[in-house]
Amino acid sequence: MSYVVRWVDPDGNEKSESFAKRGRYDLPGTAEHYKHQLEKRMARGMYVDPDLAKVSLRVEVEKWVRRARTETTRYQRRNFANNLGELAPMAIGAIRPSDIRDWLDHLRLGRPWCRGRALGENSVALHFQFLFTVLNIAAEDGVLAVNPCRKVERPARPDAEKTPAEVLTVEQIRSLIQCSNRQTGCMMLLTAQTGLRPSEVAGLRVCDIDFLRRKVYVVQQANHFRGRPPTARLKTPRSKRTVPLPAEANHELSAFLATVERGRNDLLFYTRVGRPWSADGMGQRFREIAVKAGVPKGFTWHDLRHFYASALIAKGASVKTVQMRLGHASANVTLQVYTHLWPDHDSHTVSAIDDIFTSENGNPPGVPGKIDPDFGERRDGDGTAAAS
Repeated sequence: MSYVVRWVDPDGNEKSESFAKRGRYDLPGTAEHYKHQLEKRMARGMYVDPDLAKVSLRVEVEKWVRRARTETTRYQRRNFANNLGELAPMAIGAIRPSDIRDWLDHLRLGRPWCRGRALGENSVALHFQFLFTVLNIAAEDGVLAVNPCRKVERPARPDAEKTPAEVLTVEQIRSLIQCSNRQTGCMMLLTAQTGLRPSEVAGLRVCDIDFLRRKVYVVQQANHFRGRPPTARLKTPRSKRTVPLPAEANHELSAFLATVERGRNDLLFYTRVGRPWSADGMGQRFREIAVKAGVPKGFTWHDLRHFYASALIAKGASVKTVQMRLGHASANVTLQVYTHLWPDHDSHTVSAIDDIFTSENGNPPGVPGKIDPDFGERRDGDGTAAAS
């Protein structure tokens, strides 16, 4: 015997779902529970077609992988698709927060589908963000009523936030440059003084540098996939930007170009064997030079970019300015990484109040007269009362 729940969807189509047990409204997997949840969703205007919710997560993720704009993004999404584990065959509408927590535990402690190997916290956080995005798209398309990831604590990324102690000093950067050959030194200086990503530095052409106006046009990045063109589209639309070029970097780049043969559309930098640089190759070179320069382990080429951001913040740049210079997709990304570098404004607010109360007339600028102990009045300079 089976129990059937029947209803008419918003489009006027008759639907039904069968259950082995009648159960109760608070007992998942039973007819009464399904009916109760269905009525609640329809009353709130959150109806979801059960047939759509039966599609597997794997199918939805594959669609998302195919929509990737760049090779790098496609590679990251494919890696995520290969790590869905037990979530992959599940109907997207059947995924519960507890299923996601179990999946996160597998990623952290050991993946049964990958010989028990675990992932680092940064990779776990990235995979969770990808799952959140896919399920959010499903919710926006009406496939899900609610994204179950919203009820799961977001994994922390250990390197997501930068503190002053984790930023390279000017002395360390000078030492790195001095221990490099001319080209690598130029690349490091350019990164530290413009904040470009390593792949963006590797993708620069001669025509992307305006020496007269002292500007760098970021329009492409290096492609680290073998067998592909040497350059690729940028990470995000916001990555396409124009960045001011400081005098020192402008001079050093100009002097470097005078020593090599480059056409206008040639890349600025090539390896010793004449190949385009990759972000991975730059990272390896940085580690080698860091040993010679006495820079502590743990720093990477990307920390030259962090130095640039910290310098802007130290000089009072706004969140929006830093976001635009770095090419972040949103101000939230900028704040997530650099919020600890913005100065504490407590002392500034206290000073502002101190200045007001110790000013000549004891009032903020533009407010005449002296403050009267009586909250309801303000007395002008001649002692007469004035309405507040």
